[in-house]
Amino acid sequence: MQLEYKVPPASPMRAILIALFIVVVAVLSCVDIAKAQMGAVFGKDEFINSCASCHGVTGKGNGPLAKSLTHAPADLTVIQKKNGGVFPLAFVYDVIDGRIQVMVHGSREMPVWGERYKRELKALTPRGEVSDDLAELMVRARILMLTEYLYSLQEK
Repeated sequence: MQLEYKVPPASPMRAILIALFIVVVAVLSCVDIAKAQMGAVFGKDEFINSCASCHGVTGKGNGPLAKSLTHAPADLTVIQKKNGGVFPLAFVYDVIDGRIQVMVHGSREMPVWGERYKRELKALTPRGEVSDDLAELMVRARILMLTEYLYSLQEK
């Protein structure tokens, strides 16, 4: 005895649900792309506002304040090249954040951005509106977007 399986005909409701699913997936994909593009724009804006005065708009270390510093700012376009072709994401993140590095190595000329970003955020919100955990999450996102922008500056 052989069993036969017959596929039931597609109902109009099933066709509508499938079409709706396809539309939702397409919309969500567009939202993800828009979020990624927004993150890249934010990273670039953050670089211009926080880093370009020393590192220059192109990241080459030739910003308007570079000559007044004790040590020349790093050329941020060759981080990957100097690291054997690999962009050291965690290291770059830690250098920008600066909070761990300062505890280990003492003072540095570059601002401790993690602490500065957290102070800025707390100053912009009424007392108690942002928990320390949420503030830390927002600081991390800001540094990650900046780090991602630095990755985009790397020489090929």
